[in-house]
Amino acid sequence: MEENRNTSTQMPTLEGEGDMIRRPSISIEDFEAALNARAAEVEAEAMLEHGLQEPKSAAADSEPADAAEPVAAAETAEPAGVADAAGPAGAADAEEESTAEDTEAPAEPEAAPAKEKPARRRRKKAEPDEDELDEDLDLPIKKKRGHPILFAIVLVLFVAFLGTVFYTYRHYVDFFRNHFYSGTTINGIDVSYMTVEEAKQNVANGIAGFTLTIEERDGVTETLTGEDIGLAYVDDLSIDRLMMDQNADLWFLSFDEPVSAQVGVSTTYDEKMATNAALKLSCLDKSQVVEPENARLIADGSLYSIKPEVLGNKIDEAKLLVQVLDALDEGRTTCSIVEPDCYIYPTVTSDDETLNARMNAWNKYLTVEITYPFGDNKEVINGDTLRPYISDDGKNVTLSTDWVRSLVYQWGQKYDTFGLERQFTTHDGKTITIPAGGDYGWVIDKDKTIADVTTAVKEAQSGTREPIFLYSAKGWDNGDLTGTYVEVSISEQKLWCYQNGVVVMETDVVTGRASDPDRMTIPGCWAIDAKKKDATLGTEDVQGYSEPVGYWLPFNGGQGLHDAPWRSNFGGDIYQSNGSHGCVNVPAENMEAIFNAMEIGNAVVVYDLNSPVTPQATGN
Repeated sequence: MEENRNTSTQMPTLEGEGDMIRRPSISIEDFEAALNARAAEVEAEAMLEHGLQEPKSAAADSEPADAAEPVAAAETAEPAGVADAAGPAGAADAEEESTAEDTEAPAEPEAAPAKEKPARRRRKKAEPDEDELDEDLDLPIKKKRGHPILFAIVLVLFVAFLGTVFYTYRHYVDFFRNHFYSGTTINGIDVSYMTVEEAKQNVANGIAGFTLTIEERDGVTETLTGEDIGLAYVDDLSIDRLMMDQNADLWFLSFDEPVSAQVGVSTTYDEKMATNAALKLSCLDKSQVVEPENARLIADGSLYSIKPEVLGNKIDEAKLLVQVLDALDEGRTTCSIVEPDCYIYPTVTSDDETLNARMNAWNKYLTVEITYPFGDNKEVINGDTLRPYISDDGKNVTLSTDWVRSLVYQWGQKYDTFGLERQFTTHDGKTITIPAGGDYGWVIDKDKTIADVTTAVKEAQSGTREPIFLYSAKGWDNGDLTGTYVEVSISEQKLWCYQNGVVVMETDVVTGRASDPDRMTIPGCWAIDAKKKDATLGTEDVQGYSEPVGYWLPFNGGQGLHDAPWRSNFGGDIYQSNGSHGCVNVPAENMEAIFNAMEIGNAVVVYDLNSPVTPQATGN
């Protein structure tokens, strides 16, 4: 094609077209700027499509506003294919024609330009200078060209990695379709990575060297060889089935979980040979057998202990043969005759519950020490007390409690003082005998105490326990007269009031008329039954009198301590002819103090040194 390098404005004819197409006049610089702007837009759209941030278009931002027309003109220019078809010559012609058009553009009034599209623009913060424009034109283009290449490299590497993984996985899937996993053992024989035939040969080789180890007590072992029992291998396809059960697709799991299989590989052995060989084991040698003995109780000083069983080493031959033949049938290489019971064991061992319960029951009773205090005296129940009453039938240890009733009644005879005569030391240190009578003192509640003692000994509740009383005194010394009480001497017509064992008041009194047995004050040891202020004593209908008093402390039915406002004199021998009806009359000024000092249950001891029922005082 001839080059047409003139300066006219005539445009070249396109192939296949009958008409002429004219291009608007545009300079080389404007054309390049338009091309760069379009390239930036295309690349920005591509980056947005890949999720990347659109780079700033240097050309668009740096072009002045009046560059929009050349850009629009460039967009309406001939297709790139035409320029490409023209080749270098065409490019040169275009360059010259462009120059000519620049100079002769005003002479083209008939050529109306194509409809222009609005130029794409970006908001500019400031107009860059020429140096900045050059930098903006160059740098973004370099950055934008790097991302697609990096993405392609990563994608290629990732695809290559997936391919390698898939190839490796499929390779081992194919391999383990006919090879056993790593770590696979059959009846204890390693067949890792072997084929079925290789595994069968390995198992057969292992059987040739088979030994059955028999584990006995204390780590002793004996062995039976394949030759001893006539052992031979039989292929029953069990190894083939094991391979069929192996899932080759999951080969990668075998490295974490090695396979140990007991597949029951078929073998044959001579049962008669095996039985004879087992009966010749050293553990069945009668000269070395020790018979077992049961554990039992033995006396150990004052207590009982357990003599341990003798385990012995005698073996039940029938059980041993069962274990040996079962191990051979299952293809095992070890056989324990310790568990289960191939040995003949004692029937009663030192940890036997019944034996230990019997020992504990004996020792519970023999170590018990229960104390019941009676003042300064103590009654102790211990092993020596209980031993004669303990029985043992080999299963249960029991304690008879029939003796408890007898024991408690003995305590009652020894310590009960209620209504009994007692020795008493008077205010002046004389020791006298208070005659029987009265309602003060100790009385054991027999039934409740028997129940308490029975519970204590049966449950071996060692310690101090309080006796249970039906009636209680305030102390055990001085005939139970300690602490706070009242002492009345009929022969001396005196009263002494004690608090905490110390006399706090002494006063004259008038007791019952001595010449009238029905009005006498009765000697004995009594307990105060009640306390009452402003009481009226007697009635005209019954007693023939009715007297108001300020303080009333009854101790023996109708007899008691009270003030007597109708009397002006006390003491002496008034009681002989003008005594009371049996009460102890006390001056009003002293009776209040006595009333306040006494409590219900405190004692009032009454004695008459001149009476034949009250023995003469001894000592001081």
